[in-house]
Amino acid sequence: MEIHRGVLFVNGIRMPEDYARVRALRRWSWQENIGPRRIPRGALFVMGDNRDNSEDSRYWGPVPVANVVGEPLVVFWSYDAPSSAWLDPSLLHQVRLYASALGHMTQTRWRRTGLLLSIR
Repeated sequence: MEIHRGVLFVNGIRMPEDYARVRALRRWSWQENIGPRRIPRGALFVMGDNRDNSEDSRYWGPVPVANVVGEPLVVFWSYDAPSSAWLDPSLLHQVRLYASALGHMTQTRWRRTGLLLSIR
């Protein structure tokens, strides 16, 4: 795998990633220009869809498949909020975040909401 200017390539083939959120200004950082790298057999190179706020395999390397305990089934709702807001443990801040989500439906990523990801 490799990443050039924020575009992911696997075995030289550009991967379609309509869901990935990358600010144009970050495309020149080291996180958006990686590779080529060989991913070990039995491992996954994982990246978050909100690339500007995801500390993922670009930072800590591949994840052994044995460490994966589940997989997403559906995007229930996709809200474009700062990642730090979701991770803030303060009850007051969590209430404020959810209230802002209800008040700002314009920040809902409607194309992703309800997206079926996997059927087994």
